[in-house]
Amino acid sequence: MLLEPTSPRESSNSLVSVMVSNKRLDSESFQDSIRFDCTYTLARDAKPMRAVKGLLVFSDLFDEVKFKVQITLDQPLMPGKPTGQTHENP
Repeated sequence: MLLEPTSPRESSNSLVSVMVSNKRLDSESFQDSIRFDCTYTLARDAKPMRAVKGLLVFSDLFDEVKFKVQITLDQPLMPGKPTGQTHENP
């Protein structure tokens, strides 16, 4: 899911799996932003990584892209161990 596959549903071959949770809309006085938490898990057969850059693609049930978010995860990833981070998309 981090490396935009040909179809947003094709994530079985991904090196890093992503689970999005706690989605919320924050309305501030001048702009709205979407905040969400992600849990990243590196594949068990992968080597440890120091950081990951990628693109999260959010789509609806019909695979129509609603928005994309460029992310940088600067926390180390160990194979099979989940790592969490909160993101904001203005």
